[in-house]
Amino acid sequence: MNNLRLLSRSPVTSKSESRSASGRQPFEVMTKPMLENAHDVYDDQPPPGDEFIQNYLPYLLARASSRMSAEFHERVKNAGYSVPFWRVMGAIPPEGGLSVSDLVNRTMLGQPTLTKIIMRMEDAGLIYKQISTQDARRTEIALTDFGRQEVDRLIKAAKRHEKKVLMDMDEGSVENLKEAIRFLIARLEPEI
Repeated sequence: MNNLRLLSRSPVTSKSESRSASGRQPFEVMTKPMLENAHDVYDDQPPPGDEFIQNYLPYLLARASSRMSAEFHERVKNAGYSVPFWRVMGAIPPEGGLSVSDLVNRTMLGQPTLTKIIMRMEDAGLIYKQISTQDARRTEIALTDFGRQEVDRLIKAAKRHEKKVLMDMDEGSVENLKEAIRFLIARLEPEI
């Protein structure tokens, strides 16, 4: 398990491949077996022979996200917050604020749901509304001092949790995995 090598860059072969639509350098993800027998580590994997689900990327990403988030979300709940509150708090930069539409995009919450959460968070003293410094017609959501303290505490816990979950992977593999996922997100984001 100490030799987890997830991704490697492939050289760009032509000028037309040198930039993706997002302007980023594309790369191919080369899969290599992570473990000799994944069933020894993940005892709740789909049964052998179900090749589709074991190799279907959206399923694998959703499963990894669900498993990785579950334990941390318990910590969030123990701190007295719901997961949507955490998503909103974690999405707002420490200094400055974000518009509701930016928060919808970052939190993956629907606008009606987010609007209700914002009202509850404002009542709890975690956030406040401010006029944008760049556009006076735009309202932004920002963290209060109390909200900033709470989110700092949760971010530290989130980073510790991430480190624990990924401790058997070398730093290069972790960064390559994150880069591949950022690449997919950029590729799949709707053009605005």
